[in-house]
Amino acid sequence: MIIMKFVKSNYRKKALILLLLSFGMIFASIGFSSLNFPLNFTSINMEEPNIENDFDYQIQIPKTSEYQNFDGAGENLNIALHQSLMNTSTIEFTNLDASNSFTEPFPNFNGYNTSFINMTIEGIFAPNHTLIIEDDAFEDSSDVASTFVSAFTVPSNSYLINASFDLVTTSGTPSANIYLFNSSWTGTRSEPVTSSSQIIGSFSSPPNGWNDMVLTKTLLNNSNTANNTWFIGLRETTGLATLKWRYVFDSTNGDNSEAYYLSGGWQQITNDYDCKLDLTPLNNIPKPSEINLKINNTIVIDTIDDSGYYSSNEAYSSSSDILNFTISADWWDISCNITNVQINYTKTDLLAGSEFNIAGSGQTVEWNVTRNGGINYFDLGFSNYQINFTIPDTWDNETINVYNGGTPKTSDSTNRLLGNGFREVNVQNAGNGTFWYLTADSTNLLLSIETLVSGVDVNIANYSNTVDFNATFLEIIRKGNLNLSVYSPSPQYLNH
Repeated sequence: MIIMKFVKSNYRKKALILLLLSFGMIFASIGFSSLNFPLNFTSINMEEPNIENDFDYQIQIPKTSEYQNFDGAGENLNIALHQSLMNTSTIEFTNLDASNSFTEPFPNFNGYNTSFINMTIEGIFAPNHTLIIEDDAFEDSSDVASTFVSAFTVPSNSYLINASFDLVTTSGTPSANIYLFNSSWTGTRSEPVTSSSQIIGSFSSPPNGWNDMVLTKTLLNNSNTANNTWFIGLRETTGLATLKWRYVFDSTNGDNSEAYYLSGGWQQITNDYDCKLDLTPLNNIPKPSEINLKINNTIVIDTIDDSGYYSSNEAYSSSSDILNFTISADWWDISCNITNVQINYTKTDLLAGSEFNIAGSGQTVEWNVTRNGGINYFDLGFSNYQINFTIPDTWDNETINVYNGGTPKTSDSTNRLLGNGFREVNVQNAGNGTFWYLTADSTNLLLSIETLVSGVDVNIANYSNTVDFNATFLEIIRKGNLNLSVYSPSPQYLNH
């Protein structure tokens, strides 16, 4: 219940009372009755004649009337457009290290962003890889009576299966063990962890030059080492001190690997030892997670071996009519195919004007939401055109209708509550058009307006009276602005 006071109007014609409540985008109601003021009087204290027996006086005093029609403008409402790309052709990648980017069409209109992307990736293959620590012509040699090691890094968990060392024997028939060490991070560099040493192979009497050696198949689990870095090394076991591991000085061709020798602790040296390693992934037809496969730096989700999917709700935009993608993996020379691409594009910067009309006192509120200038933002190269209207959730769901010009589209529409005071109306099978609009009704929240003089309900008041207006609503009004206006009926001049 809302009570407003109207004090001593000197407007000497009958009056219309208009009560308009607006909150957010919802014009809650209007309701009307009129105040009747004496047209002729000589004193504000004069006694009123008997109205029932004085026909002439009755004619001079207008009876209560009701406002028959009211309309106005509401707030602008949001419109969102959706269109989709479906690409079922195969995009082939034979080596991601050589080529790893591709493009898809983008709507050639400002304001679009991606709202959903889904891609299917199949046929993933990860080949074995030879990792070259150093293979340049040697500059000098170092004996391996002590343990000498050289660092290497693997991008993901894998197996070390073979190694090749560039060696020279000065005399005798020396033999040596091949060691593997985990690494730790000193704050500035990686360093071998002595306690982690394991012998993964051995040899004797190597010929001068490159020697290929089959190693014990050894798992390189990067969670057990720092910065994905490992150390491989040699130590002569015969004590002849005649076996030398060739190396290149760092200053010759740059530092390719951190190198150390063990003598009272690890001593760093500026050499790159000639060494090549054969690595195999955990699986040559891996799951995406096994090689950390990504598209635009987002993880590809596993489905089965050699397959997965990429899904993203990130809003990507483009200043041209193409959208760029990059695919990457933590292994060498990966090949794969993208066999299906779905991209949903959404434009959310459109508004539609709303207008309302109330045919009479207490009647329902009729709404019309119109996109001025129409819609011409659907690109013919795409499909699945949709339009979303966002309207107040107080509008009657059963009265919602949508049109594209003279074509009804209500049968193509569904709606859902958003939980924030609004409802989303989704129109399928949409398209460009010069006159898109939505209609709906809402309940008139104003139940009645009473005019009171000294607490008595009247429809005639004297000039001297203080008039209270008592407005009753169908529900509690918790927000918004409430305006009471008193008008003359014809012409409609604002009186108070």
